[in-house]
Amino acid sequence: MDHPAVIIQASDATAPDALRELVRECCWFASQVMVVVRKELCPLLALPGHVRVCHSKEQAESFVWKTARRVWFVGHDIQLDGRDVRYRMLTEGPSYSPTREAKADTRDQLRIGVVVVSCTDEIPFLRASLRQLVKFSNDIVLAFGGCMWNGEPEDEMAVDDLTDSLPPCVRIVRYNPLDDEERERRGVREEMFPEALARWTALRALPEACTHVLFLDSDEVIDGEAFAEFVDEAREQLGAHDAVKFANHWYWRQPTYRARDYLEDSCLLMRRAAVREQDVFSDGARTQMYDACPGRKCRRVLHRGTTAMVHHYSWVRSREQMLRKVRNWGHRRDIAGLEAKVHEEFSRPFNGTDFLRGLAYEVVPDRFGIGELV
Repeated sequence: MDHPAVIIQASDATAPDALRELVRECCWFASQVMVVVRKELCPLLALPGHVRVCHSKEQAESFVWKTARRVWFVGHDIQLDGRDVRYRMLTEGPSYSPTREAKADTRDQLRIGVVVVSCTDEIPFLRASLRQLVKFSNDIVLAFGGCMWNGEPEDEMAVDDLTDSLPPCVRIVRYNPLDDEERERRGVREEMFPEALARWTALRALPEACTHVLFLDSDEVIDGEAFAEFVDEAREQLGAHDAVKFANHWYWRQPTYRARDYLEDSCLLMRRAAVREQDVFSDGARTQMYDACPGRKCRRVLHRGTTAMVHHYSWVRSREQMLRKVRNWGHRRDIAGLEAKVHEEFSRPFNGTDFLRGLAYEVVPDRFGIGELV
């Protein structure tokens, strides 16, 4: 049951005994009770210690919307039977309210929709990612191309199997990565156009009520519990920023080989109103979206200043899987001889570094069971 917070508007004419009785009744069903009253009257009311007192309705609302999903305004002269209200909440569900239900100030709202650029080669990562995403978002859109970015067919049976197992908060949209007419109109280079079109298609499919958008790739897995805690603790700071990039760990070949002393920050959260179409359709992808954002922004953000919440498994693959990746990768023309490098990599056991960045690696637990899915 979703317990509401209650704001009681007192007045100079409020009888202290009646107000204390109303507070007691509200405590039967409310997650928290707040009383709005003039400062001079507080000593006369002798309210219980667990009741928060504010001196203006605006102050009460600004506090309570950070911690509650529903808020009820209650007049000081209303008579309530708290146990009856609790019973009716249980039997009638969230539509029941004994009084006027408040509407959140949109400045204090934070509803995060998630956009995930997806392909069937990465469904194992995607399944692990979805198990985490549903811990903090009810609005998740997966964008699958009508084919792979190099024209090879997607595995439609895999898409169908995934669709059948999705929770109601997740939907799939499709786009055409080989739409040359659209690419020329957008002016994006051939390698980067599918990624941009995927994000734009998924973004447009999110509910209008989403105030913020988290842009992910399907091989990026967020620790859902840590991220939910972060959002709760940093709600005010997030609401004051237009763009935030989160630090992430980077893995190579196996989900247990993690780069040591290295963090990147690919994952991007933006205020929806700050997302500009021309920046989505750019050769710089999420980096360009962040750099071009004119508002307040912050990058390499950690949970409580110490812990990366995002884990990037882009290169956790077998030889054949890695070859398919480099043939479809948006940056495939930026690095010469990629396929030869892949063959050399798998001609021997892992030697403690990678051919892309030359990083050093440490062995860590398989945090999300990726090895069981790949």
